[in-house]
Amino acid sequence: MHITAFLILNCVFLTGLHVAEIRAIFTLPSQLGNFSQPLAYIHWFKPFNAWDSELGMYKLSRSTRQRRPNAAIICVNQIVQSCHLLPKFGSEDVPRHGFNGNVLNHASDFLFNRYLDFYIFEEFAPDGP
Repeated sequence: MHITAFLILNCVFLTGLHVAEIRAIFTLPSQLGNFSQPLAYIHWFKPFNAWDSELGMYKLSRSTRQRRPNAAIICVNQIVQSCHLLPKFGSEDVPRHGFNGNVLNHASDFLFNRYLDFYIFEEFAPDGP
């Protein structure tokens, strides 16, 4: 199962936070370098920019480079907290395979669920706090 999380890229809240899917957390053998933190292999989502006023949520989609996932390896200390994404299937029937724990692999568009946490709800309002 993969997890989505906020990753901090700079010190400015919201503009410094981006969503990524954490695909793996690992450590390297000592002969490859000395890292004080474990590392994470991630797939980026595009930055927050499209607001769905009907649902009160940001729309997100995967970031790609040359038609492949925009991937990176980061230190785990850049992970701020987990976040919740809802797959956006549109008017089509929801595929049955979407409920077996790998829905992130089958959907391309998502809604950022800001309703699960009061702090996130306030920070991710369309006009800010």
